[in-house]
Amino acid sequence: MFNGALPAGGIEAGHWPLIASRAAWLCGLFSASGALAFRALEPAGAAWVRRKLQRLIVGSLALAVAAWIVWVVLQAAVIAGAGDLAGALAALRPVFARTAFGHQAAVQIGLVLLAWATLRAGWLPALLALGAVAMQVGHLHAWAMSGTVNTLTVAVLLHLGAASLWLGGLLPLRLVVGAAPLPAAIAAVRRFSARAIVLVILLALTALLQGVDLFGGVAGLFGATYGWVAMAKTALFAILLGFAWRNRFRLTPALSGPDPVVARAMLGRSIARETAVGALVLGVAAILTALPPGMHVEPTWPFTFRLRSPFSFTAPFQPATPTSFYRSDTGFTAASITTGATLFAKDCAGCHAGTIALSGADGDLFWLITSGAGPMPGFAATLDEEARWQVIDFLHARAEAGTLPAPAPDIQLACADGSTPMLSELRGRPVRIRFAAAGEGCRADDADAAAAYALVTGMTLADLAGADLDVDAAGRLRAVSRLKK
Repeated sequence: MFNGALPAGGIEAGHWPLIASRAAWLCGLFSASGALAFRALEPAGAAWVRRKLQRLIVGSLALAVAAWIVWVVLQAAVIAGAGDLAGALAALRPVFARTAFGHQAAVQIGLVLLAWATLRAGWLPALLALGAVAMQVGHLHAWAMSGTVNTLTVAVLLHLGAASLWLGGLLPLRLVVGAAPLPAAIAAVRRFSARAIVLVILLALTALLQGVDLFGGVAGLFGATYGWVAMAKTALFAILLGFAWRNRFRLTPALSGPDPVVARAMLGRSIARETAVGALVLGVAAILTALPPGMHVEPTWPFTFRLRSPFSFTAPFQPATPTSFYRSDTGFTAASITTGATLFAKDCAGCHAGTIALSGADGDLFWLITSGAGPMPGFAATLDEEARWQVIDFLHARAEAGTLPAPAPDIQLACADGSTPMLSELRGRPVRIRFAAAGEGCRADDADAAAAYALVTGMTLADLAGADLDVDAAGRLRAVSRLKK
């Protein structure tokens, strides 16, 4: 079932302290903002309950500040490439002065300190702490990809806010359950549960939206470390839902039963365990920020099979290789094809003088050339990745020889209007190409272009010079017609 290949994308060993400090920062920040919001939303309780809640808030703020200091120093070291503490400290000033990370982190700690300074000001400290949570968006992949407010960044913002209100409210809820009079404790649990239902739905929807944009499809989900860590986070989220369901529908009703003392103790322990799982979720979230999303890596497929395309109910699976979902970045250019032809003649033609049947995905062919099969040796040591893709481009061009429509190799053109675009830049409108002939349309003078199109069309170079080649708006060579003499 598993082919032994590790998913793409990883974390350098030296980055784990940075991830740990980021996780501690998130725990402190979420706990403080959630507790402050809980206090603002709940009716005033007994003074000694409020004192415990105040200590929780202050402790959470202290954790956030301490973790922020370590996080910022370690992040500055990574940004500046510093190898020791002295270098990291020296990098702080330019990082705060010149980088978006420094600007955002400075605003965040300012909001946290203001929240700490205004603890008695009603809703204000909660809003300040939630503002610091919102600023966390600027440190995540969604903002780095666009730098603007869009659907994805709004989804991340809502996800962070909902998580801080739910997870950060668990410890205050446990305090109330353990210390408040029984009727007040029951009412507090029910009010929190009503809010939590909305927050959980919001978390699930925004997580789904982020996954669609960041995973890179099924290949990225299973073929990148980011996808596996995201699945671990989803599993922890499911455990959180299990705790929440048990707390609301099993243990809360038991508070009104014949043995409320036991029920109260059980509910308190359950909320504590739910809080611990929530802290793990934040730790996993910190790991995700250090990993490239699946959409940004070549996924390494970990299974020996994948779904057949097009799908078949009688035979739904087909063999797969670790590189089944690799995609070439050569652009299928004329230069790539002609270089591939040279490499094929040098390294492959001795055994593959005839036509090679191309089957499966390009990634599977890449794996065959890389690792070999049967008597065929692998070429990983003699051909770099680009060279292997160039051989594949040549094989595709040769397989298409004389068969239209066919993919049109990308070439530099000289058009009648004086422009010199690449053929790929004209995608969306039909193009007429001529070789070594003036007139309407666009002319191609490059030797690689002539060789590649002679291969694709099955024509001689002399015949190609006396023909018009029509490429459709989708970039496929549709027709070849002789020029009138």
